[in-house]
Amino acid sequence: RLGLARASRDDGRITDFVREIEGAIDDLRRATPASAAILGAALTIRGKTLFEEGLYLEALPRFAEAAALLADDAGAEETYVQAVSLQARLLNRIERHQEALDLIEKLLSDVERRSGADSRTASGARLDRVEM
Repeated sequence: RLGLARASRDDGRITDFVREIEGAIDDLRRATPASAAILGAALTIRGKTLFEEGLYLEALPRFAEAAALLADDAGAEETYVQAVSLQARLLNRIERHQEALDLIEKLLSDVERRSGADSRTASGARLDRVEM
């Protein structure tokens, strides 16, 4: 279903994309814990499309769930950073500034702990903090 969602999005068939990605998310929620990284990525993709459509309150729980699933998965750090960064931007946009800043601070701490303070990912998180 993720492949069908990707193909639908690439072809500009947004209705099909939404149906397939939501179906994939439902399927992945019922799957084994080993699929958590894939579920986190699917939630991030769906949250991003909702965010782009201006549906902030619908996107917010997608990003929060993705971040929770990916927080301890070192192999999914890039997706984790994307989910948290988008969640913080969304919070900032709906004027929940302190929550956004707290989230970026947590992200920076997590990334520095895992990747080191000099990593590219940590630098990106610091830039997000400056933006907030």
